[in-house]
Amino acid sequence: MAAGHCCALSALDEPAARRVIEKVAAAQLHVITLPSCNMYLMGRHDRGLIRRGLTRVGELLAAGVNVACASDNIRDHFNPFGDADMLQVAFVAAHALQMGPPAGLEAVLGMATERPARILRLADYGLRVGGEASFVVLDAQDAGSAIARLAPRSHVYVRGRLMARTDVCEELM
Repeated sequence: MAAGHCCALSALDEPAARRVIEKVAAAQLHVITLPSCNMYLMGRHDRGLIRRGLTRVGELLAAGVNVACASDNIRDHFNPFGDADMLQVAFVAAHALQMGPPAGLEAVLGMATERPARILRLADYGLRVGGEASFVVLDAQDAGSAIARLAPRSHVYVRGRLMARTDVCEELM
C-alpha cells in the first residue's frame, strides 16, 4: 500500500508526527511525495507561516519507510509545470527537501528510480545480466551532477533497443 502527498504530516507537532511515522513504518506503507505539485498548491492563501506542502521525507526515510518522489499532474490546473520528467522531479525534490549534500542527492535519485519500482513491485527492475535492459544513460559522473545539471539523457534504451539519443554541442567563444 502507498500513500501520496501526505502533506498533513508536516503540520503535526513532533510527538504526533513521530507516532504517525512509527505506525507508517510498522505497517510497511510506502509514501510518495509530490514536491512540485504540492509546493504549487499548498499555502497559496496562507498568511504568516506559509505551508510548503511537503511531507517529512527525512524522518520517514530515517524510520525505514520507502519514500518515492513523483508528479501526478502534467501541465494542468493543479500543476502547470509538471511534465513527467523524473529527473526534473528529483531536481525539485532535492531543492524543496533540502537534500543537497552528496548522500541527499543519492537518496533523491533513488526516490525517483529504485524506490518507485519497489512500490510498483517491478520484479525485473534494474541493470543485470538477463534483465529487460530498459534504461536511460545520463551524461553525468554522479547523482549530484545528474540532478544539479538536469543532465542530458544521452541514450534511452527500451528492451535493449536504442530508442533515443541526444548529442549536446557546447561552443565557448
